[in-house]
Amino acid sequence: MNPNGNVPYVTTSSMNNGVSQFADEEPNFEGKCLSVAMNGSVGEVFFQIDNFITSGDNAVLTIKGDTILICYSLLEL
Repeated sequence: MNPNGNVPYVTTSSMNNGVSQFADEEPNFEGKCLSVAMNGSVGEVFFQIDNFITSGDNAVLTIKGDTILICYSLLEL
């Protein structure tokens, strides 16, 4: 992984929305979803607005249905 990229690499950190660095690789998940740490800072949940890269240490929860309305609601909480 090249650390000089622009794709967020989401880890199980409890800081910086879980992003530990930016990579020069293709994202493996689309944004507008939740990342949940299953290792490290277990249970830490973040809303990922942009496409990102993560490992098996995070669960990724996607939103079904009217994503604009639901995403707006999540950001307002």
